Amino acid sequence: MEANDPIALIELALRGAGVAYVPEPLAQSHLERGALVPVPHEHMRSDHWVYAAYSQPRHNSAAMRAMLDFLEQSTGSADGLPQ
Repeated sequence: MEANDPIALIELALRGAGVAYVPEPLAQSHLERGALVPVPHEHMRSDHWVYAAYSQPRHNSAAMRAMLDFLEQSTGSADGLPQ
């Protein structure tokens, strides 16, 4: 199941509907009280996607270019990022 709301995914996991891939701080209280258990790191997803959407590429600012460069460097991939 996919959702863009991590809280909804946590609720489904709490009800036994499966595994939720959510930011750990959002699930921390449930982890601390034992309602949820963490998945071992070797079984976690390793693919992460980042999208940058903007308009009018002929007016790119230096700040936007710096952000795109940072995303490219931090993800180790230039796929889909304009130069």
